[in-house]
Amino acid sequence: MLKNQKGITLVALVITVIVLLILAGVTLRMVIGPSGVIEQTNNTKVQVEKSEIRDNVTPAISACVMKYQEEGYMGYEGDPSDENALAASLAQYVETDCMNPDGNIAKSLPEGYKVTSAKIENETTVKLGVSVSDVAYVLVFDAKTQEVTVE
Repeated sequence: MLKNQKGITLVALVITVIVLLILAGVTLRMVIGPSGVIEQTNNTKVQVEKSEIRDNVTPAISACVMKYQEEGYMGYEGDPSDENALAASLAQYVETDCMNPDGNIAKSLPEGYKVTSAKIENETTVKLGVSVSDVAYVLVFDAKTQEVTVE
C-alpha cells in the first residue's frame, strides 16, 4: 500500500533544508562579513568623501601657489634651481599667508569648509586641519609635488 504513494521523502527534505541553510550562511557572510558588501560600501563612501574634500581644497591651494609664483616667489632669495629650498619656501608661504584660518585663500573655500589649522610638518609639507560640516579632516600639501592628500 505504501509503495503506490508519491511524495517527498524525509531524507530529501532534510537535505534540502541543509542546502538552504548553507546558502543562507554564505549569503550573510558575503553581505555583513569583514570584507562584505556593507563594509566595501562604507569604505567606498569614505574614499568618495576624501576625494570630494581634496577636489574642493586643491583649487584654493593652486591659487595660493600661482599667487606665490606671480609675486616672484614672495621674497625667496635662494637659488631658483634648488627645488628643496624653493619647496620649503612655498610650504612656509602656504602655511602663513594662504591657508591659516584668517588667510584670504582659506576664506575662498566652498561653504561649509573651514581651515582650523595649518602647520609645517617637515620642510616641504604642510598639514592642514579642515573642518567640513563639523567633521575634521587632515590634508597634507606636498610643496615639492604640489599634491594634496587626505589622511
